[in-house]
Amino acid sequence: MTHAPAEPRWGFRTIEERGLFDFGEAHAVCAEALLPFQDRDPRLRQFTYDFTMLSAAEYMLAPAFANPVETEFRLPLHEPIAVAPFAVLTALAKADCGWTDLHGIKANPDAVRPWDILLFAGDMAKAELLGVGDVHDPELVDKLVWGIESMHANSVAQQGHSIAERGLVRMQGVLWKTKLALQVDPDHLETYVDDYVEAYGLSDYASA
Repeated sequence: MTHAPAEPRWGFRTIEERGLFDFGEAHAVCAEALLPFQDRDPRLRQFTYDFTMLSAAEYMLAPAFANPVETEFRLPLHEPIAVAPFAVLTALAKADCGWTDLHGIKANPDAVRPWDILLFAGDMAKAELLGVGDVHDPELVDKLVWGIESMHANSVAQQGHSIAERGLVRMQGVLWKTKLALQVDPDHLETYVDDYVEAYGLSDYASA
């Protein structure tokens, strides 16, 4: 008896289904932008598409980081964050491999490093300070989130406190955990995301 191939697991769709981000306008932009790579391996193209969408979602948090004191962002979310086309194009240009090539999949999960899942250099530096140079275990994302959030909470600047209080790092964390699960344990992607969303109280919408 033959079995139908398993449906591909999409990280960004998992996030969208939990009411965290809305990728509605981003799909067409990403699909068109990746057309020059259409002759490449389908799995690699899917992986790049997925990572681009997840990176674009993280870029959409930038305005809240820029003005955390007055931003309307606060957890739990009451509605998904819309991912704009410009964020997709920015992710394609500056995240992962950008326009140079498709994002590669590490052959050995143990070889995954912070820069494979984190978008901003500042978070990579904080990962080093926290001693998290090896992130092959999805549970290490929680160590990163708590560590970076604590740094902000203990800041002498009000902006740092606001970043911690409003849960911005926790929101980044669900994207980091999704990226990592896609690389090291995709069969349990949904479980990792669901556990994280529930543990950190990310969305009223997701639990409704």
